[in-house]
Amino acid sequence: MKKKVLLFTGGGRLLDFYSEIFAFSFRQNGLDTILQDVYEKPGPELLGSILKGEVAFGLCQNFLGLRYSLDGKCSLWEQTGLRVFLLLFDHPFHFDREWKEVPDTLTVLVMDRGHIPYIRRFYPTVTDVVFLPHAGIEALLPHSPLENRDITILYAGNLSRIEAQGLIPDLSSVTSYDALRACREILSRLTEEPKYTTEETIERYFKEQSIDFSDEELGKEIARLRFLESFAVSYFRELAIARFLEAGMDVTILGRGWEETPFCAHPKLTLLGAVDPEEVLQFMNRAKCVFSTQTWFKDGGHDRIFNGQLAKSMVVTEETPYLRERFPEEKEVLFFSLEELTGLPQRVEEVLSDTEKARAIASCGFESALQNDTWASRFKGLAG
Repeated sequence: MKKKVLLFTGGGRLLDFYSEIFAFSFRQNGLDTILQDVYEKPGPELLGSILKGEVAFGLCQNFLGLRYSLDGKCSLWEQTGLRVFLLLFDHPFHFDREWKEVPDTLTVLVMDRGHIPYIRRFYPTVTDVVFLPHAGIEALLPHSPLENRDITILYAGNLSRIEAQGLIPDLSSVTSYDALRACREILSRLTEEPKYTTEETIERYFKEQSIDFSDEELGKEIARLRFLESFAVSYFRELAIARFLEAGMDVTILGRGWEETPFCAHPKLTLLGAVDPEEVLQFMNRAKCVFSTQTWFKDGGHDRIFNGQLAKSMVVTEETPYLRERFPEEKEVLFFSLEELTGLPQRVEEVLSDTEKARAIASCGFESALQNDTWASRFKGLAG
């Protein structure tokens, strides 16, 4: 009898899409799956399957399902002792209030190596944290030759400063420091020294101000000021796209908020708004170049990279130590740094104009991602 993996739905279009992809990926690894809606009461067969030992473990995304209960009193994991993996797509500080009570059987899977020491320092109730890089999905479409594709540069991502509006806290309640001054200074440093993480920049600021927080207090302030990261991410996303447009290159963007930019009416820019995850993959199959920036993760990857590779597009991505280890010779991707955006369009244009070179990068990227960076390959260790 095949073991089963318990997955959850009810987290919105994106998380539910990933649950379906994960289910398919686990089946590729020889496991069956159970998809449970978090808003529906569990049927008796779910508890029965767990008690019979038919369920190997559960997998939750961004805390979706981690509080799920069979009896309305305690979590499923506490009641049954079943092992559970918590996969975080976002930085741990976005879930600051969720970390107080976690099951003993929990393993947290993070997509950036820097999040391991962060969780261990600020959320000591978590005892097991493992790095699991982001992965990609191949659309079931034929891959058109690069030179025949109708999109030159594709960027798939929202303009984060628009979304950050909902993260701004009431700073008037802060009495231990000048919050407005701190925000201005920290944001300035994030844009001037983008090699540092948000938490590093915030901690350095407080130390320079001789504000001595305990780890618990510092963690709360980092979580409070996390919205600044979204503004820094947005700054560099906008700057990079503006550079391409200034160089006369055609850019297509999928995502919300870009109509708020000063260049939204640029003749070389096509804004298509938010689309479903499946459509993103289809658009990548039409792109000669998939452009990717990090969400301020300084030692991990992004699904744009691997999705773009699996679409046989030439991927241009912000560099991280993890990605540099994976692609040391840049045969599978082209790297850039946030500090050196000025010459980026010319470099990308030169490579795209050399059809053979662009094809070679796209082909090497595709083979690498197909072998190493699908969700099925990521889950091999869990399935084993």
